Amino acid sequence: MRSILCILLASAVFFPFEAVSGESSSQQLEPKKASYDSALLQVQGEPLTLSDALDTALQNNPRLAAWGHQVAADEALLQGDEAYPNPELGVDVEDFLGSGEARGVDALQVTASLSQEVQLGGKPGARREVKTARKEISNLEYQIKKQLLMADVATAFLEVLAHERRLANAQEVELLAAETVRAFEDQVEAGRGAPIEVDKAAIVFSLASLAREQAQRARHVGRQRLAAVCGKEQIFFGELVGSLETIAPLLSLDALLERIESSPTVMARAAELRHKKALFELARANRVPDISFSLGYRWINAAKDSAVVAGVAVPLPFVNRNQGPIGAAAELRDKSGKESEHQRIQLVRELIETYHLLAIEQKRATVLRKEIYPRAEATFEAVREGYRIGRFGYLDLLDAQRTLFEIKEQALEALIAYQRTAVQIARIAALPISPDKFTERKMEENQKERTHHDQ
Repeated sequence: MRSILCILLASAVFFPFEAVSGESSSQQLEPKKASYDSALLQVQGEPLTLSDALDTALQNNPRLAAWGHQVAADEALLQGDEAYPNPELGVDVEDFLGSGEARGVDALQVTASLSQEVQLGGKPGARREVKTARKEISNLEYQIKKQLLMADVATAFLEVLAHERRLANAQEVELLAAETVRAFEDQVEAGRGAPIEVDKAAIVFSLASLAREQAQRARHVGRQRLAAVCGKEQIFFGELVGSLETIAPLLSLDALLERIESSPTVMARAAELRHKKALFELARANRVPDISFSLGYRWINAAKDSAVVAGVAVPLPFVNRNQGPIGAAAELRDKSGKESEHQRIQLVRELIETYHLLAIEQKRATVLRKEIYPRAEATFEAVREGYRIGRFGYLDLLDAQRTLFEIKEQALEALIAYQRTAVQIARIAALPISPDKFTERKMEENQKERTHHDQ
């Protein structure tokens, strides 16, 4: 918007224009038939609140649903981790189809046996710990995906609100440009102005109309993006119910820092460390060899007799004592601990930086909206009235109008930056995205509460 306003001023001042042949300036101000899809102009459907958008996304977003299947798949794969090994059935056939006494099947011996491995060294318990940690990681990753999705929905919702405000500003610029054209025409008719000023103002109006059309397209793109984040291919909602000027209460910095410890991101790293520790303990347990017991029945065909066969097998760990896996597991455990510490430090840094950025954007938005913009608006009204009675010139009026809309745009962008930063803080500190966000409390009330907390 700021660049467009600069173009409007520069175009009107530095370039000579010729009147559009066959049409008066007033005729040029008449609405023209849109050359693009009517969907860009019309907003149809039921109103949408942030709560509705969040619910729709949680139910329909395919990325979150896909991760839910991943969680179920991981759990299904891990169900056998703590199960005892299955027994083995073995059948041995000996002393047949040979030579001498073993010719034919007269000396045949058949042995059928069952064998069972008995795991020692705490392997079943170690596997249960591994399973518990892996399930916890999977669930926490799901919570992280869910939290990111909710932040994406809130951001997309915010962007549509911003596009609607930008469109409203562009429409206001277009309206004022039309009023300026009419004012210049009145000056010309009264003999107090030059026709070239009407032509310049008409060009400004045309550029303002172009900016308004661009704002309409940007709003449509933003609405389509919000629908996609919610898991819908088509726009399914009408007007958004919300305001950029209102936000939910924000905790103090100390309270936010405390919440980091319970954030899914930090908890997932802690679960990953527990998983690596459990793998290390499992590797240590694997040093202890397992014992296999067998019990069977043997048929001796030559004597027509039978006998019971029993046995035990114990591996002798003379060479392989699982040193390699134990060493690797220990290194991965230590690596996970350092990564967990690093990520926590980064989260704290990011939270502190974002929090102070939030304070800056809040202050900037408040000053622009409550102090600077009212003064610019009063100045513009005074200059416009002065131009009508001949106290100010054309350039004075354009400069006042440009300043007014630049300040209004800066105030809007400050509000947008504030709300976007607040969503980032909610993501970092694992704050729930309030369904009433953008509809609860004024920024100044929230700033007083934050100041009180910090004191």
